[in-house]
Parts: sequence; structure tokens; C-alpha cells
Amino acid sequence: MKKFRDILPGFIIAAIAACQYIYYQEMVELFGGNIMAMLSIRLIIASLPYLLFAKRIQFIKFAKSTLALCLVQPGINLITQTYAARISDVSLIAYVTALGPIITHIIARIMIKEKASKKFLAFLALSIAGSIVAVYNGESSGKASFAAVCLTLASLVCRGIYSSLAREEAKRAKPYEVAAFQCFFGAVAYSCAALFTGQFRALPEIAASLGLKGILWLLYLSLISISSSYILNNILLNQVSASMGGVMANATFLFTLAVAVFVRGERVGWHTYVGSIALIIGIFGASLSKEGSSA
Repeated sequence: MKKFRDILPGFIIAAIAACQYIYYQEMVELFGGNIMAMLSIRLIIASLPYLLFAKRIQFIKFAKSTLALCLVQPGINLITQTYAARISDVSLIAYVTALGPIITHIIARIMIKEKASKKFLAFLALSIAGSIVAVYNGESSGKASFAAVCLTLASLVCRGIYSSLAREEAKRAKPYEVAAFQCFFGAVAYSCAALFTGQFRALPEIAASLGLKGILWLLYLSLISISSSYILNNILLNQVSASMGGVMANATFLFTLAVAVFVRGERVGWHTYVGSIALIIGIFGASLSKEGSSA
């Protein structure tokens, strides 16, 4: 039961990420080329809850490693992820993203000397294979490019670096403190970038075209997708190894498929069920190994 409690934040993050894909590309297209402005607004909104208990956040704890963590996420990772979503279709991103666990594990071995047993690596491989099989549909919109692949891979590398940095940061600060610093840093950094590039000038026109649906999704993409997810991710990486955190990231595929079937009414083939079962076995098998905890 404790093993499941340790990885539960990962499942919640996966569900949040899957739901954001319902409207994410539409939001990106709504902001057009003003990506810096969009990220700035999202992170400003995401920072607001932390202002309520700012006195409890001990900023004196933070060091160069915290700044490095913020440069990775919400820095490079968030922007590469957003641009990849803008220039490519979801299926391409899904295939490349499935490789995330092995990239995270390799980086963890290099940065924090994290080791893994053959049993863990076998379940890690099963989770990757299950993800690829589950999302395979033999179709593509043709909206694919080498740049999109490179951006997605860059995002995965950043995620891997972040996992290792967050594991170390958990020894010095509480999850909500790190999350607050991430949001504040991102809000300032992207606001400066948006001001420098003049992207804020387009905000009145964008705001007028949002509508109630757009406003609600913007709040979701800010307060839930960023603010809540950052806290949950830091809690997860405080309880499991960086490599296990990488495996949990692929749980997003399960919830994405659930959204496709139950929300959008899409039909899926037998391979989706086979892949999903393999992914579930891979996740729980990896969590039950010694690498599945922070010990």
C-alpha cells in the first residue's frame, strides 16, 4: 500500500496532463506566435496561490541548484514543449515522449549516480513498449518535422535533468517551497521575455477572443496544470527515485487514451488495450522494485 501511496502523485499529474491536451493546442493557436506572452500569463496566474502563504516560504534556503532547476523547469522544458506542440501533431510527440523514462534514467545515472537492477530496467522497457503500442494508430496528420522531434527530445532531456535536480532539492526545501520558486521565477522570466519581444501588445485582442471557455481553460492550464502539478511532482520525486519518476511520466498515456475514448468518443483498436495493460504492468512492476522508492 505504501508503494502505491508513493506513486499516487504521479497518477494525479498524469491525469492533469492528459486533460490539458483536450484544449492545449487550441490555446497555443489562439495566442498565435505570442508564446512568451501565453507562458507569462499562465505562470503569473499559477503564482497567485503561493502569495497567500508567501511568509511561510523560506527563500533563504534556495541556492544555485534551485536556480538551475528553475532554468530547466519552467524554463527550457516548458518552452520547448509548447513550441513542439505548435509545430507537430500529437501522435509524433507521443511516440517520442514514450522514450522519456530511459532518458531520465541515463541522466540520473550520470548526475546523481542512481543505479538500477535488471528487474527495474525490464519493467521500464515494458512501460516504454506499452506506451508506443498503446498510442499507435498507423495514421498521422503529416504535421511532423525534424525540429519537432528535436524540441520534444530537448524537453525530455530537461525533464530528466529536472528529476535529478529535484531529488537533491528535496533534501533542502519543502515541495511547495520549490514549486513557489519555480512559478515566481517563470512569471518574471517569461514576462521580461514577452515585454522585450513586444508580445504583450497582442493581449487585448487575444483576451477579447478568449470567451468563457477560453478563460476557464486558461485557469486550468495555470492553476492546475502548472501550480498543482509542480507541487505534486516535487512530492513524487521526494518519495521515489528519479528513474521511477520518469516511468510514472508515461502514465499520462493511460489517461490520454481514457480522455480520447470517454470524452471524445474515439474508437481504439485491440493494440491500445494490449499496450495499456503492458504499461500498467511496467509501472507497478517498477514501483515494487527497490528503485521504486526514495530509500
